[in-house]
Amino acid sequence: DSVGFAVWQQINQAGATQVMASRYIDGDWQAPQLLSAPSTFGDPFGPQVVVHSNGEATAIWCAVNQFGGRRIEFNYAENGVWLAEPRSFSPSLNTVTNIQLATDGTTRAVAVWQDQGTFGDINKKSVSAVEIVGGVSNAPPTQLAFVDSGAVEFFNPRIAMGRDGKALAVWREQTLGGLGANRIRTWARPYVLNTWGEVQEIDNRQANLNDANSCAVALGAEGQAVVVWTARTAESSIVARHTQNFVDVNGWTPPETISNDP
Repeated sequence: DSVGFAVWQQINQAGATQVMASRYIDGDWQAPQLLSAPSTFGDPFGPQVVVHSNGEATAIWCAVNQFGGRRIEFNYAENGVWLAEPRSFSPSLNTVTNIQLATDGTTRAVAVWQDQGTFGDINKKSVSAVEIVGGVSNAPPTQLAFVDSGAVEFFNPRIAMGRDGKALAVWREQTLGGLGANRIRTWARPYVLNTWGEVQEIDNRQANLNDANSCAVALGAEGQAVVVWTARTAESSIVARHTQNFVDVNGWTPPETISNDP
């Protein structure tokens, strides 16, 4: 069977935001289903969905309550039927944003996101990740990176997974300095079956601060990865290629300019 899912957020007649989903099977879209109710934590935003090889699906989003607190919620579809009540991680005061979700084709999914500081301490920021298997999260989120500084910001976490349980998360880090001292770093961290490897710095340069939001990652069948990002010191896009086992910190090739348009 050909199976797919679409998820979106919408505002109902009472003015509340909801997460909805529709299942595509054998050429037809089924009636939308509500994923985020009867959760009362707050309004959801930024839903993501992945479809597993058995036709089941995992969806994830962020919910915001009336006090500004946020938490991550998720739901799981088996035979096209979603859980009646979404599951969640512990409520958090962190300003969670930029969630991305990937799957290895089994019922395993991994999500990454950024925390842009906490209420009362906006300098504490992190990039975090969690594994969800069959709609269940068996361990708390893992911090992939953490800083306690007003001069450093994380941006744009992304993740790609292969069919062998491997994944690679990437993100950008922006450090503010004096004139001409603003730097953008690009980081990567490999994952194999719920175990995260060492953080790898794959680029570090002075760059236009507006470029921190741009990066993407893809993972090949043999574990090679390609990461692409923008670094407008010369209005150029840069690609870093990984040609060896992707958990090898020395496996990255030098950055290569693939576009240099003004």
